Amino acid sequence: MRAYNAEHPQKPLAVRLRVWGGFMAPEWAMRLGGPPIAAVHKEKTRQLGRFWSPAYRQAWRRLQEKLAARYDSWPLVREVSMTSCMSFTAEPFFSPGEPEVQKPLRAAGFTERAYKECLANGVADYSAWKKTRVVLSVNPVRTDVGEGPGDPEFTEQVMRDCRRQLGVRCVFDNHNLDTDLPKPLVRIYALMKQLGPEIA
Repeated sequence: MRAYNAEHPQKPLAVRLRVWGGFMAPEWAMRLGGPPIAAVHKEKTRQLGRFWSPAYRQAWRRLQEKLAARYDSWPLVREVSMTSCMSFTAEPFFSPGEPEVQKPLRAAGFTERAYKECLANGVADYSAWKKTRVVLSVNPVRTDVGEGPGDPEFTEQVMRDCRRQLGVRCVFDNHNLDTDLPKPLVRIYALMKQLGPEIA
């Protein structure tokens, strides 16, 4: 990539660092606070740790400190994805509503309050990154069983907080942005446009 950029200075390439937690976390992280949690999402059984818990969040923040110490000044690393609080996808505001997911999570101590606290502190978890843009992938947060509309007001507050704390280094993102937006995203996308770039 460095060689390409040297030859094409008008069109340089860069990368977004996306480190997965959730079902991709290492075994020791999945055991923080208790044994790994088995949950079924889209007919696939996954093991999860207590991604909403203070112990897991502290470990995640320490990981970000180490990553930032190494990569925050690298010119090839332009963005880092905020994936703290993620469970089954790299979109941390997505918590599957299937009973096969929600029931085992709740039996292990998952609550709406703890999940929202985790999400609300995501920017703080990435505070070690001082130069790199931080990509916040947003959805209306849902914590109930089923396919309810979620809580777009909470998500919007986190978006505003991110932009207030990081300015243009806070990049808004959704993995399903399209001209034919799913209905729950219309309001979120409207706020993205109102708050302005950067949007991915």
